[in-house]
Amino acid sequence: MLACYRLPDAGDPEVFVAAVAAVFSHYPPEIAQRVADPVSGLPAKSKWIPSVAEVREACDRLHGENLRMAQSDARRHRQLAEREEWETKSRIPKAKWDALRQEFITPEQKMSPADWQAHAERLRYDANPVQLSPELVKRLGYLKP
Repeated sequence: MLACYRLPDAGDPEVFVAAVAAVFSHYPPEIAQRVADPVSGLPAKSKWIPSVAEVREACDRLHGENLRMAQSDARRHRQLAEREEWETKSRIPKAKWDALRQEFITPEQKMSPADWQAHAERLRYDANPVQLSPELVKRLGYLKP
């Protein structure tokens, strides 16, 4: 990374290199590589030599992203494992499920479509029509008794 900049811009190049190396030593190697990457790291984002604090902030930011991704992956795997455990424990065998369904099914649910049609016809014609009193018919006025 430091070869991408003019080191005379640093007060003492040897001290600066040692300070940046000390910062990088506190992070995993892939973090240091990503920060030093000339395509997407600090050299691609800064025209001037970064301070040691800017190098540390970039490392902290990438390390934080990695930690959040690892936590998210762990949470996702834990949820999938819990879901699998729940599904295997809550599965009802097919025979038991069918027996339960038959126990709670109503006679209307057992009817075929043709039976439903006949049932609807019976309800339509067997129902007693509403009888209006002559007084109500007179009050309504537009109906003949």
